[in-house]
Amino acid sequence: MSRHTIETAQVTFIPALLIIAWTWLLHFPWAWVLYTVIVIQLMVAFIVFAVEMDAARIDGAAGWVACFSFFLQFGFVVAITLIRIVVGVFQLLSLFI
Repeated sequence: MSRHTIETAQVTFIPALLIIAWTWLLHFPWAWVLYTVIVIQLMVAFIVFAVEMDAARIDGAAGWVACFSFFLQFGFVVAITLIRIVVGVFQLLSLFI
């Protein structure tokens, strides 16, 4: 494997694994939330990896999708964290599950 392939794999799969771990640490009261995050993150990682490997053949095209995916994943982390806070508040107030 080339150095570019290894770096691209690291850039695409490590953030996905960190988001999956963060979702697991948040302990949502529903198991389907973790499974959904796993599926979404792995799909995003594989798509970004495939696009980045294809874009590596064109000068100046590589890296843009990975950069966009970082912002997308950051927004995803913020969203699931805020949702867990809201669910936790409702649980404390005994209004929701």
